[in-house]
Amino acid sequence: MDTMSRKSDPSATFGGVRYFAAENPIFLTDSYKLSHWKQMRPGTQRISEYLEARSAKIYSFSRFFGLQSIIKRHLLTPITHAHVDQAAADFARHVRPDSFNEKGWRRIVDVHGGRLPVEIRAVPEGLDIPVHNVLMQVVNTDPDAYWLPTYLESVLQQVWAPTTVETKSGSVRFARAAAFEQSAENPDAKQDFSLHDFAFRGLPSVETARILGLAHLLVYFGTDTVVALREAEEFYNATDVCGFSIEAGEHSEILSWGRDGEEAYFRNLFLGRPQDGIAPGLAPGTIVAAPIDTYDMRNCLERIVCGSLRDVIRDSGGTYVARPDSGDPREVVPYVLRTLADAFGAERNARGYLVLHPSVRSIFGDSLDQTKIDATDKAVLDAGFSVENVAYGMGAGLSQKINRDDLGFAVKASAFENEDGWFGNRKSIVGDPAKASKAGRLALVENGEGWSDYGTGRYQTVEVENLHGRADLLRPVYRDGELLVDDDFATIRARARANEQPAL
Repeated sequence: MDTMSRKSDPSATFGGVRYFAAENPIFLTDSYKLSHWKQMRPGTQRISEYLEARSAKIYSFSRFFGLQSIIKRHLLTPITHAHVDQAAADFARHVRPDSFNEKGWRRIVDVHGGRLPVEIRAVPEGLDIPVHNVLMQVVNTDPDAYWLPTYLESVLQQVWAPTTVETKSGSVRFARAAAFEQSAENPDAKQDFSLHDFAFRGLPSVETARILGLAHLLVYFGTDTVVALREAEEFYNATDVCGFSIEAGEHSEILSWGRDGEEAYFRNLFLGRPQDGIAPGLAPGTIVAAPIDTYDMRNCLERIVCGSLRDVIRDSGGTYVARPDSGDPREVVPYVLRTLADAFGAERNARGYLVLHPSVRSIFGDSLDQTKIDATDKAVLDAGFSVENVAYGMGAGLSQKINRDDLGFAVKASAFENEDGWFGNRKSIVGDPAKASKAGRLALVENGEGWSDYGTGRYQTVEVENLHGRADLLRPVYRDGELLVDDDFATIRARARANEQPAL
């Protein structure tokens, strides 16, 4: 049975084993939501709920990204009676038989052809929106499916993760912009490859690596997370490669040469083995990186890289990127730059800072966060070097050390329709005003001072009754099982770069 058939039949077998298809959209919720359909006020016809980032403790903006992937992955598969059969059986054992709204889901299959009768409106992906503003709004289009918007909260709110990673990458770029402007010519282009994604091995699933790795690529071009490129092609219509990397070594290759073989490793790396059909790692126009801290960083850098192999590197026409991934980067990186400058030479650019000979650069990629990067950049500048000499690699700091509370993401119901029409309502918790929610059907406007219901600044959240002819930036992206906006990655990347805001 092919993959598509298995996706559409949750009770199928594959290799003789029953295949529990995660693609069954009915399972994409929290079990406590199963009985909410019978807890709503009788006569409720429609519910409008919204997503916002409500915490400014780390970032003042969020850069929205990842909804298109969620919709394509999870909301375009029509519900079938087989899906409902499986859900009814499993939920009867998991919670209790009368919790699951089997009649409601059967209606979606019979009346709507299995397509979810909701409309999702959202800000364009890639925009920087100040916290405390609406980012997405969900409302049911069938009055009998009044329970569906809140049921979908769990899966739709997962947009928090790619949004947080993209915001973090954007924050690092913005924070480093001043150092690049101070010390580098053509500073914006020099930043494009200055933060590299090393996160794949530390993430809990391939799907996580795909979407979070792609979020980083909206800001930078450097990545070792290959599956992010597939995410761009399959879910964001990318036609060109959107991220790049270089050949690089790690400690295991050096160890394979034995403790006395470190120099032989580097000679092999740079010169290759033409007799075995292996081209030189360093050739005109190429870049290769390898660690110098396998045994003794100073010995490797001073005796091998800047000593016996100095001429091989300098005359290659390529670039060797020294990787000193141990110690305090505020001390280690300036030392590496000074040592390379003494051996290979450096020129002072128009900004008055030293730029290494093009045959050498450095990268540091161990246990970094924005604070360490900022401090290391300062140390590099204090040593007289341009920050363009240094790239950073982030793994855990980029995509693991994040959580939903970084930006305080929450989805809340804000408006309800019954036989008397729409009315807004909100949470207003005594003693915890930070958890207060918004009321009404919401819209996001630009430059709307004078009519703001929530917040001030370039973007403001208002109730739809207060639009007063202004454009709502929440655009319909999904309605009744149909994807209405299918942006390509290049468009979103351009939008992100054009709308960069200080994220701190």
